[in-house]
Amino acid sequence: MATCTYQTPFGYRCPLEEADATGLCILHTKNESKDGTAFMEALRGKIRHDVEDTAAQEVRLDGVVFPGPLVWVEVVRGLPTIAKPISFQGAAFSGAANFWGATFTGAADFTGATFTGAADFSSATFTGAANFSWAAFTRDAGFWEATFKGRTLFQHTVFPTEEAKGSVDFQEIAIEKPEEFFFEDVALSRVPFLRTNLARVQLTDITWARKPERFTPWVRHNVVYDHLEMEQEEKSHKEQG
Repeated sequence: MATCTYQTPFGYRCPLEEADATGLCILHTKNESKDGTAFMEALRGKIRHDVEDTAAQEVRLDGVVFPGPLVWVEVVRGLPTIAKPISFQGAAFSGAANFWGATFTGAADFTGATFTGAADFSSATFTGAANFSWAAFTRDAGFWEATFKGRTLFQHTVFPTEEAKGSVDFQEIAIEKPEEFFFEDVALSRVPFLRTNLARVQLTDITWARKPERFTPWVRHNVVYDHLEMEQEEKSHKEQG
């Protein structure tokens, strides 16, 4: 049987066997009816291979199309500890992606990944570099109490900016190297940072929430989203007496 035709622009090619007429393996095919059990078996096998292969410098899950909900702790249960960098470059998460409490010992690369369902990285620990550049979150994105210990990139990352489409949470995150934590060309207009220290974090070309002046409401200035939330809560409390 032929080898999967998936290949990245930088030369990585999937070593698995093709699974259907598209020439792609079960990890990379976009067939919505692909067998979930077979997919999970192949996914776990790929992770185990890359972890145990001394010639493999990282775990390569580039371009994997994850069908339905994903609970990362269930994927890696019973597998060898992933001490290498792991790449999800260009991966597509079609259902909820649950990385709650995950520990990424090596670098974690989500460059260009798409999250169609909710994505939860709450309480996750990124020991090495974390890259979410060009990633697209179309629903809820949670990073509550996540810990970032290395260089972290949110460059050109897409977050939902309308309430109906989802919320984003960066509350109470721990940033050990703020001078190496980058938000660039990102809309943070609906992103709370309550109890998160943004001092020395690199913020460039940010779209912030806009607050109208009290006596000149047609004049607006940039604020962190938390200010609007706190004002709304205060107003609600007053209305309730």
